[in-house]
Amino acid sequence: MMGLNHYIIIELVESTYSPEEKLSLLLETLLHKLTEKDVWHGKVFIRELFSPSEHLLSFIELTGMRKFFLIRKLISQVAGLEENDPAVLPCILSVMTPCMMLIIAGPNTQAPEPLKNIAQMPLHDLIEHFKKFSLAGLKAISQSKS
Repeated sequence: MMGLNHYIIIELVESTYSPEEKLSLLLETLLHKLTEKDVWHGKVFIRELFSPSEHLLSFIELTGMRKFFLIRKLISQVAGLEENDPAVLPCILSVMTPCMMLIIAGPNTQAPEPLKNIAQMPLHDLIEHFKKFSLAGLKAISQSKS
């Protein structure tokens, strides 16, 4: 969600698109951002995760939580769950964690071979895979809760 302006996420969440279309657009936008070359914030974010400073906590409290609540709303809609349903948090992690791995595997890093191979996939193929995988998982959760 780094580099993704929260106003863009608000506009997307409040749009008239179906929840599935919203998720697809979010993933497409996010993956485009995460695969840009020479993006400094990815390196900073990874460094902060492994060696946290007061800046990480400040980011989470000020920016990260606003984005988190918007993403939670969107993912809960796709899964057909209430936002505060305990099943929503694992859904968020399941959808967003693969995206965040692209920061580690990105073009600016010395990632291990399997991650590097994923980062070198054609962006369109990667986006389509993430969409299918995420939507299928959220649909399965929705069906299991019915």
